[in-house]
Amino acid sequence: ANKAYGTSILIAQSTYRAAETHIEAREFDLIAVKGKTEPVRIYELFARKGELSGPQARLFEAFAAGLAAYRARDWEGAESAFTRALAFAPTDGPSRTYLARIADLRLAPPPTDWDGVYRMTTK
Repeated sequence: ANKAYGTSILIAQSTYRAAETHIEAREFDLIAVKGKTEPVRIYELFARKGELSGPQARLFEAFAAGLAAYRARDWEGAESAFTRALAFAPTDGPSRTYLARIADLRLAPPPTDWDGVYRMTTK
């Protein structure tokens, strides 16, 4: 999934929970990988606990706001937050990924029972 998101180190929720007191990581998606039906919450590993830079901390904050708005189907709020996240990290792959998804969802809105899970079609 790193390739799809432009990230380097992804971890599943189980790994995050085991290490969360020692690491800085941001939740950034709920995915179902090709061939699986159960979604997995994924995180991007950033740093050791307490070692985020100022811009990284602001990226985390803006990204979390974008993710919450996205899951609430607030495309405008999500787009604004992810754009703000890019001001702190212009090459942030997850923010760019969500902006592209939002553009697609505006053209073809999800069904009313949409669960926010991204279903990957490639490995």
